[in-house]
Amino acid sequence: MTRQIVVYALIDGEGRRRYVGKTHDLAGRLRDHRRRGKPWAASLEVLEHVGSARWVDRERYWVSYGHAQGWPLENKNGGGGGPDTHTPETRAQLSCSQRGRVASTETRAKMSAAGRGRKQAPHTAATRAKISMAKRGRRPWNKGLVGIYSADTRAKISAGQVGRVQSAETIERRAAKTRGRICTAETRAKISAANKGQVPWCKGRTGIHSAAGVAKLAAAASQRNRGRIQSAEERAKRSAALKGRRFTAERCLNISNGLRHSDAHAKASAALKGRRSPMAGRRHTPATRALISAALLRTYSAARDSGLGASIA
Repeated sequence: MTRQIVVYALIDGEGRRRYVGKTHDLAGRLRDHRRRGKPWAASLEVLEHVGSARWVDRERYWVSYGHAQGWPLENKNGGGGGPDTHTPETRAQLSCSQRGRVASTETRAKMSAAGRGRKQAPHTAATRAKISMAKRGRRPWNKGLVGIYSADTRAKISAGQVGRVQSAETIERRAAKTRGRICTAETRAKISAANKGQVPWCKGRTGIHSAAGVAKLAAAASQRNRGRIQSAEERAKRSAALKGRRFTAERCLNISNGLRHSDAHAKASAALKGRRSPMAGRRHTPATRALISAALLRTYSAARDSGLGASIA
């Protein structure tokens, strides 16, 4: 059954039609206008009864008709919905009315409950393109700003994220968006320049992950790398990236002392026990063995020349 909509006109005290609108509750709509303090809401006149599918066109017709007849209408647009564009004065009024308003805990709880379980349909390719074009060239408001959040705000943000676990579906959806995407040389250069000089948040910190967290990370890495064999192209890229890089003598000594005076070697050995090496049954070619031998000779020659050979030996 089609819902009936009433297109009406508000009449001021002098009998002039001042506003054209639509409603399905005439008495309630008149009360609402009066509650907002509209001086021209003395009475209400029914202009037309229409179906819910036609009210937009009919309201626009009556607004246009009223302007043609010389009615002093207060409508901000041609009808059929909210204002087409807000004037700068209206935007300033809306901004001032919302400034400083903080939703109560009860209100936030109601808003959260109302939106819980609701899933937004994914944007179409055309919509994504429009959003991209609209944001192109716009600088994020917090880009380059440091210290914009207080310690209290950061603590609240952190507390809000504690215990939140992404579902397997969400993780897969996020991974699918970036799977197969390769950064261009220009993008990599930008990322490198942005990260240059920044100290990783976990550098030098120990014990930041719980035993359960470490186990999860190890299991995820093992699952990700299990049965994975690098292609010749990937091996060539890694080789080219490492070519020419050499450990200093001091670095060699640190590695040697670290393995000698800690239980890292024993832990690594215990973790690898029973696991089949990806190289099992495979042998280096003579060319590869020659390269490895030459690299080791260069490293230990540098250490011996600097007087650290005895320590390494």
